[in-house]
Amino acid sequence: MSYDLIPINPIKDSIEHLMAITFAKSTSPSYPLAVSVAQGAFKYTQTQLGKQIIHIALLSKTKEDVNRGLSLFKYLQGLKTFQVFCKGRLIEDYYRINHVLQCYLTACDCNDYKAHCHQVIDNPFSESKRSNLSLTIHLSLDQPKPAKPITIDQYIFPCNYIYSYFKFQCGHPSTIEDQIQAMAVKEQCDWCPKFNSSDFNKIHTKIIMPDGNVIYQKSEQ
Repeated sequence: MSYDLIPINPIKDSIEHLMAITFAKSTSPSYPLAVSVAQGAFKYTQTQLGKQIIHIALLSKTKEDVNRGLSLFKYLQGLKTFQVFCKGRLIEDYYRINHVLQCYLTACDCNDYKAHCHQVIDNPFSESKRSNLSLTIHLSLDQPKPAKPITIDQYIFPCNYIYSYFKFQCGHPSTIEDQIQAMAVKEQCDWCPKFNSSDFNKIHTKIIMPDGNVIYQKSEQ
């Protein structure tokens, strides 16, 4: 197979692209397969470091390179010289990176990635959402009042991967968007090409009528 030896800076180039993967020559039986896969990446090069041959593969954000990355993880995990750079930093939790890649690949397979990535949630700022510790019972001899519609504002939470970990801190000096971004950094998925904390916003108001019918009133942007 022929390829161009293009200079790659794993730290700098991983900021713009999906990730950079580096590994050295090894006696592992999967090493030849890893080299073959790496050579097909968006960019590939190899360099001599002392007596070691170092392979560097720069992966693009395409579905093809995502699958290539998953293959390299399979072949190279456990290799001491195996390194992964995402968004300009070294990532050492390979188990988590593998899960994020799988999540991103699922999004790539969807007609609309938002159907996979985004979650519709009830208003996280409402009093009932924040305080469910007390129950008040009112007794009255008056005629019951006609039931009123129940209104619930609904929002888009922008990342299905971190949704179960995230806790809204309404009194926090940072914006909700920045809190979501910080959680993504903590869970090491902020490099996912589909992640955008600014996608958090109110989308509509759900109105539950007394007869049980539900009406969705679109939010004005």
